[in-house]
Amino acid sequence: LENNSVKGGGNININDKSVLVLNENVKQAYNTFNIATGGTLSTSSQNNVISNGGKGEIIIGEDCSTDRTLAICQQYAQQHPDIIRLIANKHNKGLVDNYFDCLLACRGEYIADCAGDDFWVDDLKLEKEVTIMEADQSITLVHTAWRSYNEITKIATDSPSQPFPNPVTEGHDMLEAVITQTRMPVVVLCTALYRASAILQAYHANTQLFRNKQWNCEDLGSTRQGHGILP
Repeated sequence: LENNSVKGGGNININDKSVLVLNENVKQAYNTFNIATGGTLSTSSQNNVISNGGKGEIIIGEDCSTDRTLAICQQYAQQHPDIIRLIANKHNKGLVDNYFDCLLACRGEYIADCAGDDFWVDDLKLEKEVTIMEADQSITLVHTAWRSYNEITKIATDSPSQPFPNPVTEGHDMLEAVITQTRMPVVVLCTALYRASAILQAYHANTQLFRNKQWNCEDLGSTRQGHGILP
């Protein structure tokens, strides 16, 4: 199977025990800034939710963009009120607060991320990741490989080899690599699906850490239990 996300993801290792089981509670958090295009919403988010039987929702955090992003998001929300929930901020919150406010608004068992400059190229990405999570309750996050796409040259470059290629790796074994990022990003957030309960447990245990503006980054997670990869 080919990479599922463009970074703008990945492989899938599903063993015989991973029977195809769809979960009705996949929610996607969409963190937007100036992206005056409807492409990512139409091609990646909607198709994944629809492919999952429409059992999910897309949360869009529109953070006072200065272009036509809000108008485009409103158009999609009006066209798909059963799928898209738009949070249009009255003032600019910034990356960190906008992201975690979207995360807290999610109501599902699983959450997937797709930022405004990312898109998914596999309509079954969520279905594949949910299958792994449903088959093994010890896994808290599934992520994939990814490609970097140059909009000028139209060339997509595959991500480097995964530093943790096994189908499942314990989170604590990945901690040093996640913190140091010496070779490559271990988990690119737009490729990941994770259990809402795991991230919320970590968030509520140390909210100040997650909301600390000095990090200027929302890519924080939990090293509890296992992480799976779709090779």
